[in-house]
Amino acid sequence: MKKLLFLFSLILTLVSCSKNDSNIPTVTNNDVVGTWNLTDFKIEGTTKGTYKGQNFSGNVKSHGENYNFAFTFNQDNSLSLKGLFTIVTTSTILGVSQTNKSNAKVIDGFDNNAKWNIENNILKLTTSGGESFEIPIDDFQKDKIVLKYVVNEKKTINGIDLQINGIQYIVLEK
Repeated sequence: MKKLLFLFSLILTLVSCSKNDSNIPTVTNNDVVGTWNLTDFKIEGTTKGTYKGQNFSGNVKSHGENYNFAFTFNQDNSLSLKGLFTIVTTSTILGVSQTNKSNAKVIDGFDNNAKWNIENNILKLTTSGGESFEIPIDDFQKDKIVLKYVVNEKKTINGIDLQINGIQYIVLEK
């Protein structure tokens, strides 16, 4: 059961995103060049699946604490990360809740060798391993960026078929 709870928490932080529908000003690369501090990190999601013939559903909530983490969007479209923060995750599956704390140096899709670009208010990232992410900008002010992943994905992991739905927010401030 602990493996299943951990697996769901991990999956929700790794999944891709959907398009943004909010009415915000057009954001350009020049708007985000510079160093931004992580000030908020939240995930809320649900999952349904089957494990060893048993149907289950569950939910997960994560939030950040002890923020000392910065993103630097460089002029050459490279990304630099520095610092740590704590992710607190509470998963509940089959009526069993588990809370875990872990220190994080990265957020999936963001790594020190990632390349970034803004197109149509979507932050497009390509990791050093070649994996691509599209992260909608949900809100933008000259000193604040809110990124929002909307997750709706089917995955099979270790023989477990999962339907995953959730929202992840990342807030950066200058």
